[in-house]
Order: sequence, then C-alpha cells, then structure tokens
Amino acid sequence: MKQLINKQKLNILLYGDSASSHLMAASILKSNKLNKLFIFGKNEFVKSLGIPVNINDCSLVNFAKNNDIDLFICDSEINIQGITSLFKKNGMLTIGVPQKWARLEGSKLFGKKFANRFNIPIPNYIVVADAEKLIQDIDSYTFPMVIKADGYAKGIGTCIAYDKQKALRFLYTIKQNEQLYKNCSSKIIIEDLKIGEEISYVCIWTGSKLVPCAYIKDYKKLSSNIDINTASMGAFYSPNILSDKKIEIIKSYHNKLEKALIELKADFTGPIYSGLMLTDSSYWLLEYNMRFGTTESHILFSNLTTDFIDFALQTALGKLSKFPFNYEKTIYCSVLYPKGYPFEYSISKIRNEVFSEFKKEFPEIQLFFNKILKYDNYYILNESSCIYLIDKTTNSNSRINTSIKKFFAKDTQYRDDIGV
Repeated sequence: MKQLINKQKLNILLYGDSASSHLMAASILKSNKLNKLFIFGKNEFVKSLGIPVNINDCSLVNFAKNNDIDLFICDSEINIQGITSLFKKNGMLTIGVPQKWARLEGSKLFGKKFANRFNIPIPNYIVVADAEKLIQDIDSYTFPMVIKADGYAKGIGTCIAYDKQKALRFLYTIKQNEQLYKNCSSKIIIEDLKIGEEISYVCIWTGSKLVPCAYIKDYKKLSSNIDINTASMGAFYSPNILSDKKIEIIKSYHNKLEKALIELKADFTGPIYSGLMLTDSSYWLLEYNMRFGTTESHILFSNLTTDFIDFALQTALGKLSKFPFNYEKTIYCSVLYPKGYPFEYSISKIRNEVFSEFKKEFPEIQLFFNKILKYDNYYILNESSCIYLIDKTTNSNSRINTSIKKFFAKDTQYRDDIGV
C-alpha cells in the first residue's frame, strides 16, 4: 500500500453511468496523478472522458488485473449485487461498499433491524407481506402513514399517504410497474409519519473511524405538495443550513453509528449517507444510501478542496481524517427530468446547439448528464434520463432557475424552490 501512496500515476476503473459518474470522471481527468481512466457504463458523456470498457460484469476483475488497475470506484447500486465484494476478495483496492453493507440501502428492513440493534431512533413500523395484502386490509389502518417498498426502487419506493385513496394509488402503482420495483422484495413497510426537517448527513467510513462530510438538503419530490417520493429533484448546501441545536443532535447520532460500525468490525471504506428527520430536540433515522451515486455527491465533489485522486486514494486506504470540502461555499444543484416523470413518460428532444448556447450564456453553471442518448442533431431525454445543473458562485438559486426557464423549461420538469 505504501508503494501505491507514493505512485505518481494511477490507473483507475470507474463503474457507473450516472450524472455523479460524469462529475467524478471529469474530476479525475483534472488530476495530474492520473495515468489511465477506464470507464464501465452506458453513459456516453461519461465514457467519452476515458477509455470505454465493453465487457460483461463477470470479466471485470480479470480486466482490472490485466490492465494494472490501481483503484476501482463503484458509483452504482450494483454494489447490492456484490461487484465491490468481488474486487475486494481479489485483493484489489476499492471505493465502494461490499454486498453485506450495501444491504443497508438495498433492504429498508435490514436497515431498520440494524438501527434497532444499536438503539438508533427510527419511526415505529410494521411489515406487510405484499402490496395485495395491504390493499385487502387497508380499512384497518389509520392515516397518515408512510408506505415503503422494501428495496432499491430508483427513488420512487416511498409514499406519504394522508388518506386511503392515496395509499391505494401508490400500492396499485407498485403492482402495475413490476419493472420499476424489480429490485424490491414483496414486503411493504408501514411507518409512522414524522414531521421535522429532513437532512442528508454524509460520512465516510474508514474501517475504524466515521469521518463527517456535510449536512445536505435533498429534495425527493417533484414538488412540495405531492406525496410520492421520486429520485432526487435537487440538493442544497450552505454554511448555515442547520441550527446549532440540530448539529448537536446529529453528533449524538454520529456517535451511535460509529460505535455500531466499530462493534461490527465493518470491513469497508466508503460512503454512508443517513437520511435523518430532525426536530429541535430529537431525530429519527429514515434511510441509508451506501454509494456516491446520489444527488448529494454533486454537492460534495463539486466543492472539494483537494485533488480528487488524492481524496479517492485516502478514502480507499482508510486514511481520510478530515473531509476536504469548502464549508464556506453555498451550492445549488437542480435536476431536470422529462415531462411525465416518474410514471407517464414522454421523450424530450433537445437540440445539440442548446448546450453550447447554454455554456456561453451561463459559464458558471456546470452541466452533468445521466443516461442521455444522442441521435442525429438531438439529445434525447427518456424515462431513465436527467440533467444536473450545479452553481456554487452565487447565494441564490435564481441563476439556475433563469437558465432552466430560458433553455430547458418546455422539455423538462424541475423544482424552482431548491435552497429557498
């Protein structure tokens, strides 16, 4: 490992095709410590920044060995299926959470059992066998309640149901969209609804220590007045995002989580994103995310104070002692989805020239792309696509909103209240 720390140029394999993969690849390319960047994924924007790897998952470890890969970075929910575990078993340096720990995200029920074991407060909950069982018994429940599919559902696995009609609408959605919920078990979780301020608390586990990164506001709904969560519509960070009282409450949670990971001898180095509901006197854990492929990552990586490869190497080796983040900068991230998202999709076509025109008029705003297709003179937004916009040069979201209205509003849907 000492040889790797002192090695001047590294070969890196990045697994992922999300917008956060796009941002990471762009950050890696800026490093003078990069020898070769290999990229496994389908995002053309990401692949164009490195050497594309066009093989199947099963051959990736042999590919890494044959190409002298120094570091494997997994930016994908595929960790739930064990890709990072496979690299670790072969003695390769990784940033990513092995399958055992990826279950904290991959199974909400597993995450709740973990929290209960270590006295981490969570909302009261019950487990129902499947959506059909809950539909049959719906009249026996009281409202409001939170309904969750047990598993990874691309951000659309949760509904706040204030009445029976909204609950049934969500449950029938689960039944009728099997492809969207294919990574979930049949189980349905019902939680008490908790009211407060929701925040993402991001940390890095080093194998022995939990390093705090940032408190970030994540917006999980198409608008503030709908009930079904979606994939993130944006994120926001500012130096004063939380009161001193709430920061002290999170420190209490941090200590419990760190103690739990130490006791269980958690054998990985990588991210833990905790979704917390806060009041001025208490907190509840709502969920875990165990990968960098989230909207919060755009906030983190767009504002690093060090070389990305330095950060990645220190993280992978378990030597990160302080997260290299500019805590004085306010950052806005907005996400654009095609009209009709999440269930009634329409394909949006955006002319190539729009992006070059955008960059000329708004050079301060960074654009990153998630699974956008290119066809002739257009970029295509479909049910899997979105565009991320990041601005860290202002103390208002008005510039991002102005840019969206001018260039993208007729083709997309977005939230204009990020950071408000």
